[in-house]
Amino acid sequence: MGSLWQAGVFVFAGLWPVFHIKSFEAVTGPKADRWLVKTVGLLLASIGSGIALANYRGRSTQELKWIAQTSALSLLAIDLVYVSKRRISSVYLLDALLQAFLISRWKAKSGFTPIRVGRKHSPFLIKNQPRAAFKREVRPSPL
Repeated sequence: MGSLWQAGVFVFAGLWPVFHIKSFEAVTGPKADRWLVKTVGLLLASIGSGIALANYRGRSTQELKWIAQTSALSLLAIDLVYVSKRRISSVYLLDALLQAFLISRWKAKSGFTPIRVGRKHSPFLIKNQPRAAFKREVRPSPL
């Protein structure tokens, strides 16, 4: 269920500035680079639609969980850092709460933790994933 929440939030939040930048700016404040807002919006909508499609097909992989959680974590960090620097409106604190909620839903759903730190493990090793899965296969160049 956490994935459906995130899919909906990301698709809505991503497409909102693309289709109606004036109402988006009325809530979040004026933007200097509208093209950048729309670019980020389309990227969020892409992530959200990928999450929705994976949920529909019942294919919630570790990689999907990684992208879903780290994208929410990235938005959370950006919200907190730039609100504290007064670069963006404090309304983004509501988005930070929403991102924290989305992350918690993934955690509650599957116990997934995106980063596992340990002496014997890569800092980016995913839970229940053997270390060998991250070894890069080297193939000879066709040239």
